Amino acid sequence: TVSGNLDHTYAILGQNLGTTTKITLNGLSIYFNRALNSDNVVIFTIPENTPYGPGASNKLVLTTLYGTVTYNFTVLSPPPTIQTLSDVDFTGGGIITMTGKGFSTVTTINLKGTSDNATIVSQSDSVLKIKMPTTSAAIAPLVFTYQAGTVTTSQQFVDLDNAYTIFANNNFQNGWSDASWSGPSGVSTNASKSGTASAEATYPAGGWKIEGWANWWPGFTYSPDYKYLTFWVKGGTVQHTLILVGDKVAGGYSQNTSAPAIQQIVVPAKVWSYFLIPVGTGANQLNYWATGTTANQLGFFLQGQSGDVDETYYFDEVAFVK
Repeated sequence: TVSGNLDHTYAILGQNLGTTTKITLNGLSIYFNRALNSDNVVIFTIPENTPYGPGASNKLVLTTLYGTVTYNFTVLSPPPTIQTLSDVDFTGGGIITMTGKGFSTVTTINLKGTSDNATIVSQSDSVLKIKMPTTSAAIAPLVFTYQAGTVTTSQQFVDLDNAYTIFANNNFQNGWSDASWSGPSGVSTNASKSGTASAEATYPAGGWKIEGWANWWPGFTYSPDYKYLTFWVKGGTVQHTLILVGDKVAGGYSQNTSAPAIQQIVVPAKVWSYFLIPVGTGANQLNYWATGTTANQLGFFLQGQSGDVDETYYFDEVAFVK
């Protein structure tokens, strides 16, 4: 072979190899066990930190007591792997930045199941910035084409242009508005995931409170096409479990202390967390329209606990996705 993968083992086959003293690959000195050498074979493993991609020399250099020989040998890029994302929601033309590894040899990025490609704005091996396409897809993973093939992301990317939004673009949408009891609440510029504002909800210390939003007219009508409820939430001072409630959810818009697991939203403190919740009917589904086909409320219940302090949560990009 004239190419190899990181952390894989290879054999150099030939003659007069028994006195090999050094192997370098793309300028990196590689450890090898001389006890495994023979006059015809040298065994080595490509280290994880070997340079690869654009800028790598693609040279394997073997040195013996009697000389040096250089081979053309390409270290293949590992599959692009995402570690963090600026967002998983997007609109046509929106920018998403991702960090990870293996981005340097990515050539195309496609929304799976479509012919719509994202545009690479900038890339290094650890940071990739892309401009999302205008698409008819509601939700789809990305497919990366890179040096060694293709790989599909585990993350699902949501097109807010094709979603039913409750809060997005710095404001309430589609007739929804703040319906919280405690203040401050409603549109706030104190925090935002993707713009300049979010929906704020305040929970006084020790209280048993439901804070949320309402659409009294015309309401939100059931459709079997809706598959997910998606949102970002920034946590308070400590981690809490919020109970997701709705007026047509089984149990209603109530202080539900025994809600099923699908409604229990564990929110880490002080950071933005993303949730994608199936809303259909049946087990492990939110059953958002369980008791009626027109829903008017969506909110979160926080049970008071001894020693609580005042808590404030911020919600952004709240949407139902087909």
